[in-house]
Amino acid sequence: MRYFTIEKKTYCHNLGGWDADDEWSRDSYAEDHYILGIKEVKKGAYFDLPLADGEGPIYLLYAIYDTGDSFGRDEGKFEAVMLHRNLEVAQRNKALIEEHYEKYKPEYCVEAYSLKLYTDSGNEFTLSVPWTGYFEVLTNVEIEGVEIL
Repeated sequence: MRYFTIEKKTYCHNLGGWDADDEWSRDSYAEDHYILGIKEVKKGAYFDLPLADGEGPIYLLYAIYDTGDSFGRDEGKFEAVMLHRNLEVAQRNKALIEEHYEKYKPEYCVEAYSLKLYTDSGNEFTLSVPWTGYFEVLTNVEIEGVEIL
């Protein structure tokens, strides 16, 4: 097993919205993310995602979602989900994320906050999802080929 951090550039934009006459008011923000690649780290160090040993292309599965509160929005939050070598498994997991979101979007039950995905070797695992909640909206689920930097 190898361990990687996601190398990306994130640009944050202030969308405004703060009202000086409202003590609870705040600005809203949006983020744009540009994936540069992945960087291997030593076992035991901080890492974003593991990847089984192997050869061939590497695909990053990630989600973009919006969140916020009663006073403002935070758009374009990034959540790295998984690294894959098998594109078909990555596409299956992408579809599972989208189906799960559509199924539980109007509900806030316990099942809405996690879902089951699959590793390239077929093992099932449970993922906690940050894009489900009263203020959250899943905007994109993406698969992007990445290089080891």
